[in-house]
Amino acid sequence: MSDIKEITFVVSEELSNIRLDKFLVKVLTIEKYGLSREKIKQLILQEGLILNHNIETLPKKMVKEGDELEVRIPKPRVLNIVAKEIDLDIIYEDRDLLVINKQSGLTTHPGNGNHDHTLVNALLAYKPNDLSGVGGVERPGIVHRLDKNTSGLIIVAKNDYAHLELSRQLQERTLKREYMALIWGMMSPDKGVIDLNIVRSSRNRKLMDTSPVKGKTAITNYETREVFLGGLLSLVKCQLHTGRTHQIRVHFSHSGHGVFGDPEYGNHSRKLQKYLDDDKDKVLFNFQRQALHAAKIKFQHPTSKEFMEFSVDLPSDFMKILNYFRSL
Repeated sequence: MSDIKEITFVVSEELSNIRLDKFLVKVLTIEKYGLSREKIKQLILQEGLILNHNIETLPKKMVKEGDELEVRIPKPRVLNIVAKEIDLDIIYEDRDLLVINKQSGLTTHPGNGNHDHTLVNALLAYKPNDLSGVGGVERPGIVHRLDKNTSGLIIVAKNDYAHLELSRQLQERTLKREYMALIWGMMSPDKGVIDLNIVRSSRNRKLMDTSPVKGKTAITNYETREVFLGGLLSLVKCQLHTGRTHQIRVHFSHSGHGVFGDPEYGNHSRKLQKYLDDDKDKVLFNFQRQALHAAKIKFQHPTSKEFMEFSVDLPSDFMKILNYFRSL
């Protein structure tokens, strides 16, 4: 039995020209569906709604007569998210927030059957009574996320005020994030902007795709930093102006330059076969993740209003791959 209840609405004339969240408050009654105004807002923010066949995450979006909404409501479930001692590389901490260098292989929050080995489990062991509640019981303190196999910097809020202020900066695009990615081939030009909307994939709802007109605005600035094997691979610096799901991976895959090691958006490791002369070199095929690292983050502190910037080096597995290619 599915854990999701799907309900479809068509906006009537009498309920048109109002905010999306207010529309849903009117049609998703607490008595019938058990959804409060705050839960409805979180439902929208967490990509639980499809408006005219596109994901909509903006609660203040105005709905019009004839708009079609598909609401995917998680069925109530009892969660037992337990604290678990998992090593955390804490770069910075104060009474309002944490900045953590997340290791590859660690999911940000529980979901998809993983309820005991996530960053949230580690946070509950480290600060069980000192995390914001804005994200609900499954995402205490989680302001934004990194994919399981993406390493690097992530911010955790320790109170609701800090969480809301940091979320506002994300929405207004004043919180800046910089990534390093190893991609197949070379971008042309070697420095530029990828401006392509991102939508949910029609082939696999767990993945994303690009669209020239539908979906959400997604903008990635990139700059080539190093080229390997005559252009077979290159290291690029990426700056996000938006933070869509799988944005960097999808943008580069669409451009024909997928991220090295990415199993979901195109891995071309077979291209390296001619360079693998002995068993030692086959270590490349043991790199079981996308070569993507959140290297830098900039934001304004929610209470002191000080502008803060943190950066971390590439992890050892990423460096091992780069050094291998440099040696060829």
